[in-house]
Amino acid sequence: VRSLGPNVARLKVLHFIDSLRVGGKERQAVELLKGLCRSAEFDQILVCMDDDDFYVPEVRKLPVRIEFLIRKSRWDPLIFFRLYRTVSTFHPHIIHTNSWMTSFYALPIAKLFSIKLINGSIRNAFSRGGTRWRLEKVLLYLSDYRLANSKAGLLSRGLTLDSPRN
Repeated sequence: VRSLGPNVARLKVLHFIDSLRVGGKERQAVELLKGLCRSAEFDQILVCMDDDDFYVPEVRKLPVRIEFLIRKSRWDPLIFFRLYRTVSTFHPHIIHTNSWMTSFYALPIAKLFSIKLINGSIRNAFSRGGTRWRLEKVLLYLSDYRLANSKAGLLSRGLTLDSPRN
């Protein structure tokens, strides 16, 4: 936090996730929120693209604002504008995503505002082909930092273990 300057009291983190339904990446997002809440150095907002509410009661117990940007379709272009508004209001230092879809929406906005993007979408260690796989690799390359569940996950995306961005 000190590296942000003497006028910055708390690091502002915007967590951008697909949903709060039952699942591993959702559980990891909730645990990250809980862990960061233990420190007075963080101010957080959780932005979610689905209204499935399995973990909502648990998150509502935390000092974290939740905002829902519900998609009208899988590729809803209005999410860009709504996320832009949220970022303009909250002014985060970091945007943390946990899927390739949230990274897709967040990356242009992070670049526009010069906000660091932590892409936490690597959840497996097997390679695939196809358009989605190539898109995910581009999003990972363009992200400021990449977070993976395993070293094998990083390697499966062609990323090196010794990069300070991984």
